[in-house]
Amino acid sequence: MTDKPRRIKPVGIYYHTYSASKQASLRALRKVYDWALAQPLHPVFTSEYIRKVQDFHTLALGRDGAAWHVRSHGQLRTLRIPPTLGKPVFEGSQGLAGSKEGIEGSYLHLTGSRAVFGVQAAGPAAGARQPVLLHDANARIARWTAGRSDRSVEFELQGHVPLQWSLAGMDDTCQVRASNRVVPPQKSAAPARADVRNYRLNDASALIQVTCAAR
Repeated sequence: MTDKPRRIKPVGIYYHTYSASKQASLRALRKVYDWALAQPLHPVFTSEYIRKVQDFHTLALGRDGAAWHVRSHGQLRTLRIPPTLGKPVFEGSQGLAGSKEGIEGSYLHLTGSRAVFGVQAAGPAAGARQPVLLHDANARIARWTAGRSDRSVEFELQGHVPLQWSLAGMDDTCQVRASNRVVPPQKSAAPARADVRNYRLNDASALIQVTCAAR
């Protein structure tokens, strides 16, 4: 229920202090922690997760014609679109930073308490002009500001561990900067998508600027 067939619950590690009473239990606990740290997770404090749960119970989702509207307190920042509904349309949308494809639909990244977006039967055609979008991150979006061109964006991530994030709509003309320096993309042996680039910083929070040549 933490990923397959869909995300419903968080990954949580619960144990008693007597787990440290024997070497075998310590090794087992270390194995569990090593597994958790190797997963593409977004670590949060329990207090943060409680606020997300409360927001889930009060979030409002409605449709006005072809447009979907989201209203919340801004704590819950992920919304899953089932495959039967289609793919998100980012052109003309509000309050969206991007999305990531999941096993049972697309997970939308919301930037705040309000969002408006449309959907379509299929994703953009191959070779179509794509905006720069957030594909995934292990931290919270504190701010997301698109430039005059959708090929440039400035955003802030706030997390609790060294930042890892990926951006879609990227090409060789794109440059990513954080803390007044260029952040190069991480090498990937077999990227799932050619337009997705992965990045990493040792900082847990950062203001990030992305600029790409207009197509």
